Amino acid sequence: MYLLVAAIAIALLGVSGVLVIILGRGAAAEQIREPPTAAAASAAAATPAAATPTPTPSPTPIPTYSAAIPPGPITFGTKLSGVTVTDPTTRIKVGRQIIWVARMSQPSIEPAVELSVWAIVSGKPIAIHRETLPIGLNGLINANSGVNSRDLGLGKFVVRYTSQGTILAEGSFAVVK
Repeated sequence: MYLLVAAIAIALLGVSGVLVIILGRGAAAEQIREPPTAAAASAAAATPAAATPTPTPSPTPIPTYSAAIPPGPITFGTKLSGVTVTDPTTRIKVGRQIIWVARMSQPSIEPAVELSVWAIVSGKPIAIHRETLPIGLNGLINANSGVNSRDLGLGKFVVRYTSQGTILAEGSFAVVK
């Protein structure tokens, strides 16, 4: 009894598999048609083959970033309310907490972006911190409000959010006495 049920199940799976393959192939090429009638078949045989190419579906384009779009702004300060810096400034007194909100210039095509903090030393940027962060709602990324300016020291700093080599947001601030 079990062998009979198994044989029927295997046969049904084989038939349904063939149907899926046939329908899948026709759907991919957008060519699901009824079999030609006898009149259509004889008319097609009497007419020479036309040089009309068969339409092929175009692949979905892979999203990319545009380097021509300038990076979005980063707002710095010491107080955050929701996703808004309430006291925007680019000059942070040493010892204060630093927070920021970045607004991406382009939608992210990745689930996360790289955050990098650069110190400007003798006019040259030196990376002092890098980490990967998930994208926030509406293209916003909130920084950790626990960054203490005392940990950075006096100087100028640049914060960047990048993905696949494109800068999506960038801003600078200074830690002052």
